[in-house]
Amino acid sequence: MKKSRFFALILAVAVMLMGAGYAYWTDSVTFSNTVKTGQVELAFDKNDSGSLVFQEGNQGVATGSAEVSADSATITVNNLYPGASTSKSLTIVNDSTIPVKLIGLSFIPSKEGIVDGELIVNAVVKVGETKVWEGSLVNGLNFTNQNVIVPAETDVTIDLSISMPTTATASESKTFSFTVSPQFLQFNQ
Repeated sequence: MKKSRFFALILAVAVMLMGAGYAYWTDSVTFSNTVKTGQVELAFDKNDSGSLVFQEGNQGVATGSAEVSADSATITVNNLYPGASTSKSLTIVNDSTIPVKLIGLSFIPSKEGIVDGELIVNAVVKVGETKVWEGSLVNGLNFTNQNVIVPAETDVTIDLSISMPTTATASESKTFSFTVSPQFLQFNQ
């Protein structure tokens, strides 16, 4: 019996030592990681809303305004007459953390439309200080297939020049209105 007790004691001590050895040689590692994705965030500068300034000599006849939302700018001109002109600079603030691709500039006249030759709207599009497109805006999507890459946090400027040619035969008291919307995609699309 003494032998069996001694053997049981040895066995108990061996099991305890195995547990201590296992606990001593066992370890765990926990990894924690944070992944932050890029974001595309573009919007017209709200400060671009307001009255249009016409050329010298207008005598307060022609008036106009710009109303901007996050994704478009609507320009309205009233009492425009042959020879009258104005301009408006619109800034698209780019708070994106990744580059974006400028793929077009949408130009949509109001319901009554703009008859050819009544109103000329020219645009100069700049990314930062670099001019990337210049031309006359026509109904629909302009500046297509250019795929201009706009670096993160680089603003886009659209300088509009609006005029009625001296040869225009527009109806009196007509209001002209149009909306400009840039079209952007993520840079790798």
